[in-house]
Amino acid sequence: MRLSAKCVTIGSRELLVKKIGKGMKTITNARNVIKQINIPDTINFFDGDYAFLSNFFPSPIIYKSCLFLNVEQAYQGAKWEFGINNDGNKKYLNRIFKTKTPSEAKRVGQTLEIDLVKWSQEKRNIMTKLIDLKFQIPSLALLLENTQDSILIEGNYWNDTYWGQCKGVGMNHLGKILMAKRKKLLAAYE
Repeated sequence: MRLSAKCVTIGSRELLVKKIGKGMKTITNARNVIKQINIPDTINFFDGDYAFLSNFFPSPIIYKSCLFLNVEQAYQGAKWEFGINNDGNKKYLNRIFKTKTPSEAKRVGQTLEIDLVKWSQEKRNIMTKLIDLKFQIPSLALLLENTQDSILIEGNYWNDTYWGQCKGVGMNHLGKILMAKRKKLLAAYE
């Protein structure tokens, strides 16, 4: 049986992840090491050591044959399919590609006139797909796994109560999608 170990750094903390045999058959030992590092029961904000959970975190992904720099840019780019003005949609997508920051992509995303009914029916499915793509990056998948069974809450101060929570109020759909992805990743070890 082959045994190897890999260290991953989250902020100032170094986590040991042991690989045993073919793939990662068991992570009991790694979990015991990680539990000693005091991972909080609830992660309320996606910043600091947990910035990698944010849609603004650099994570190149390919969605619909397009390369995006992060989930936020891809999410805003996905809106073009729901635009009302077909000629303007292509110009919009080009504007999204030219954005240099996730904040800028979000601002541009707010300018497109979209079919709100169709968008509201599909936006969670799109976000789930984008999160799946983001956490195909092995280092990010490992970081997500290392949050263990912490409750993930996309806490914010800009009143986003759909994807997160503001002052403890909100549906926290992004947190739920991340926890579901983590569960799938961890199921591979069982």
